[in-house]
Amino acid sequence: MFYYFLLVTLLLCNHSLYTQIPGGVLKQVTPIAPIPRYDFEIQMVGIKCMKVVDWSDHEDIRYILGIYRVNIPTINDSRKFNPPYKGKIEVRTNGFPEILSFESKEGSANFPNKALLAINANSLQRAMYREYMLSYMPDLATWYYERIGQMVNREYQSIPLILNQTKSFSDAWIRFNDIYKNQLLGLEFTLFGNICDDEPMFEYVKYKNCNECGTGEGRKLSISDFKSQIDNIPIGTTTFLNIGSDQYLELNFFEGDRNSSHIKVLFKFKVTRKS
Repeated sequence: MFYYFLLVTLLLCNHSLYTQIPGGVLKQVTPIAPIPRYDFEIQMVGIKCMKVVDWSDHEDIRYILGIYRVNIPTINDSRKFNPPYKGKIEVRTNGFPEILSFESKEGSANFPNKALLAINANSLQRAMYREYMLSYMPDLATWYYERIGQMVNREYQSIPLILNQTKSFSDAWIRFNDIYKNQLLGLEFTLFGNICDDEPMFEYVKYKNCNECGTGEGRKLSISDFKSQIDNIPIGTTTFLNIGSDQYLELNFFEGDRNSSHIKVLFKFKVTRKS
């Protein structure tokens, strides 16, 4: 009798591990593993001057940098579309006090197709960016500019960068909160940049598109390329993905050919496994 009560007590304490099948036989059941969920963050780290070919010893830099063409699967569907998923995307634009938060619901396009991570632009760059938004997302353009209008329309001073100097960013990122593993591995996006050098005689000189951009405006990334690293992230752990030999993804901009002035923009990808 003692052993009977002991067995019942153990089963009650571990009821989730057993089930009863016909005939009164108890069968052990393997607990269901938690569905992996993640936070994924694209961080803009900084802008570095790699080469100066100028009458001065520095480059006077202006820029618009960010992300666009974001695609991510739904929870149970491998097809990609925008809006990306039912959840929250947060954007911190460098120099702007408010974090922009977008609640994305399936079937409603309320996430910008293009989001700023950092801006220090002249009037022409701002006009070009506004024109892009009006062309590609007219329903959002007015609302988006109302929220960041003071920042986008501000008059900026160019940033002087001497050789090997870096302008660092501590608050420029976009974060995808609480996404499933298939969504993370299906995430695709493009990083873009528009960089100019202020020149007293010519007003400004626009750098060419990034060396990694090919014929497009930006560099397209697929997180599935990092699957082996993501597979090995333990629960409750945050890590930066390795990109090549280090943790930095680069966009390299040249004022002309490869012998001209050279600016490098650096990004990092942070992944937190929550379950």
